[in-house]
Amino acid sequence: MRALFALLMTSLIVTAPLPHARAAEMDDYVAEAETVLQRLRGEMMQEMVNAQQKGPAAAIDVCRHLAPEINAKIEQETGWTLRRTGLRVRNPANAPIDDEEALMRSFELKAMAGQPPQLLRTARIIERDGEKVFHLIQAVPMFDTCLGCHGSDIDPATLTRIKELYPDDNATGYAVGDIRGAFSLYKPVDAFATSRPAGPVTLASLGYKPTRDPAAKGDATVGEGLYKRYCENCHAPADLARHVFPDPEKKPDAEVCKFLGTHGMTKGQQDCDVTAYLKDIARFLEAHGN
Repeated sequence: MRALFALLMTSLIVTAPLPHARAAEMDDYVAEAETVLQRLRGEMMQEMVNAQQKGPAAAIDVCRHLAPEINAKIEQETGWTLRRTGLRVRNPANAPIDDEEALMRSFELKAMAGQPPQLLRTARIIERDGEKVFHLIQAVPMFDTCLGCHGSDIDPATLTRIKELYPDDNATGYAVGDIRGAFSLYKPVDAFATSRPAGPVTLASLGYKPTRDPAAKGDATVGEGLYKRYCENCHAPADLARHVFPDPEKKPDAEVCKFLGTHGMTKGQQDCDVTAYLKDIARFLEAHGN
């Protein structure tokens, strides 16, 4: 009953009229939030992948030390307030504030009804301390790579370390596909007119179009559609292409397929198509000096 009430209340919040924000302005706010969120995810993902090569303990240190540093740096450069939160948190400082709990409960109900996690988001204008603030909250699904610290079968040494650092930890027992939590981004509406961070160079601005490589196992033109459906909400394609193919002519495609598998892409030919798309982007960026 509590969850149903939360969903109904959240629906009222999301659908309330916003006379002070025109649709075009909201689109601009969302676009900027997405750019900032993709940057945050990209930098955290890179640190996490590097850390996991050293074991789960190193991954704990990324969340404990590097994630707040990355947050603070992006906040300072962009003017956004960035939060990682959840219904079950490890760090009490990340507990939900304001309506975040109700919004995340609505995400869980929608996920149970079959809605993909990448589509679970809410963008709205709220009022805080007499100031209009844009708020975007995006669900974060549970991936294979997070099970070592947040799953049900955690190495005893890792679990001991977690309990030492976070005695009130409540963020274990998740399974792949669960809603792990959410990214919650805030920015005063008045700040958009004076502070618009220059986003990264986009593929569209460079004129990129995927090309079919007859020698590749996958089709980049098909991979583009798959990427937009499954991946783009979490990772900007140019950023991920640079990460997985720092040298597109040397790194084996099989390594990238393994990486995609840990992130939920495990459907054979689809992996090959997405891999071909990322390699095509990496080659394009290299040819254009990016």
